[in-house]
Amino acid sequence: LEARRMWEDRTIERLKEKQKQQIRVIMSMVTSLLLCRMMYFVGGEMNVEVASESIAQTVTLLVLMSDMVIFYRSSKRLTADVINEDPGKTAELVAQYKRFMKYDDRKLFDRVAKRASMKSLSRAIEAEFPKWLMEVSLLLQTENVQVSIFRSYEDAPKLLQPALKELIYQLRKHPTELMPYVNFLAEFGLSDVRSAMKMLYSLSEGTGGDAERQIEDIIRRNQEMFDRAEKIRNEDKLSGMYALFLAPQVTGGLKLIVDMMLLLTIYLSQMGRVSI
Repeated sequence: LEARRMWEDRTIERLKEKQKQQIRVIMSMVTSLLLCRMMYFVGGEMNVEVASESIAQTVTLLVLMSDMVIFYRSSKRLTADVINEDPGKTAELVAQYKRFMKYDDRKLFDRVAKRASMKSLSRAIEAEFPKWLMEVSLLLQTENVQVSIFRSYEDAPKLLQPALKELIYQLRKHPTELMPYVNFLAEFGLSDVRSAMKMLYSLSEGTGGDAERQIEDIIRRNQEMFDRAEKIRNEDKLSGMYALFLAPQVTGGLKLIVDMMLLLTIYLSQMGRVSI
């Protein structure tokens, strides 16, 4: 019930934010077009007909077409499914993770590439890890820790499966040691992941007190992590809307530059004829 409440709150907040972003995009388009229109008024005050020039008309047509594309893309984002994930994005992250694990820290290029992909992978793992931990928490109701981890592999997020496969291999070799737990996704230095894995180890060894209370604590912490991760995911999905907000200003700015150059060229040409 708590998970459902959090999901409803996140979904409503995300939909409201998407609507706000859509309004900002439309206002950005209207503002840029009004500024472009002002240049024609300036030309009229100087007796310079910029709007009649073929170059100005061509650029105006291109700006209007680009604004239509921007509006279409922003509307598409507004009506996008808020539940289903993009399988293409998941496959891209899995491929990025596999490249990350193959980088050699002794090579300069690999160090730079590894540092560049660290942030995006860390954010993705923070979003996916709570899903897997919830699956483990549910399995703990009937299984011990190691069996729960083994059985969680098939339904685990694709991004975590390579690391989870290594964890299962290490658990079979060192079933009673802490090392396999703390080494799980250790490359990313995520404190929440490390803390949760230590709790699982404590539960597997029976050293943390009441097992039922520990499971409840894992579920509670997982809900907090999941809520935080989903908010990060929503922020990432909304970040593209900001680029759409800036796009009309860029296209409008380019049109203003063209119109100003035309205005000055025609005005100077008229001044030259008057002088002659």
